[in-house]
Amino acid sequence: MNPFISLLIYPGTLTAILSSVALYFFVKFFERLPSSYMSIIIISLVIIISVNVYRGIDFLFWLFDLPSNFHF
Repeated sequence: MNPFISLLIYPGTLTAILSSVALYFFVKFFERLPSSYMSIIIISLVIIISVNVYRGIDFLFWLFDLPSNFHF
């Protein structure tokens, strides 16, 4: 299978793209809010993005057929 097609099919990539788009709109929308709200939103977005980065690393193991029991 073409790796670009499987990249689009893989759900972690799709959620990473959607979360980055959502991050842009969050930053644009919440620039007007006080800093306490902004810090809560940034912490929650960091958690979401770190989960997607872990899924992306998992995708690289799947793409290059590395042993799945190897973890960082």
